[in-house]
Amino acid sequence: SFTTAGAAGQGPTQGQQAPTQDQPGSAAKVIATKPADRANNVPRNAFISATFNKPIDSSSLSTSTFRVVDENGTPQAGVVFAQESGPNTVVVFDPSNTLKGDERYRVQLSVGIKDKSGIPALPKQFSFQTD
Repeated sequence: SFTTAGAAGQGPTQGQQAPTQDQPGSAAKVIATKPADRANNVPRNAFISATFNKPIDSSSLSTSTFRVVDENGTPQAGVVFAQESGPNTVVVFDPSNTLKGDERYRVQLSVGIKDKSGIPALPKQFSFQTD
């Protein structure tokens, strides 16, 4: 189900409620990343993580839904896992190999990541550069 808003630029009409990100049934979203977007001098052995505002279904996590790619678009091998943190979930990518030095990496979180209700998360991209 879904709720619609009024015409563009208008709020909901009477009897409608504007959806928010924290309502049940709304998509999970990334509220923090580590490293931060566009960070520089990130250690080559660092874990890469994204904190979601809702509990995430760990069965939806893989290197296909949490991708780390180098400057050439080559996916990096690793293990993806989740840690509950209060109402949030921290999803972590643990690279199988040390990342290349002085390399820009792009992280892509897809809608394949789902919350525990089965609702796809909002996609997110961020990047960082290693030391």
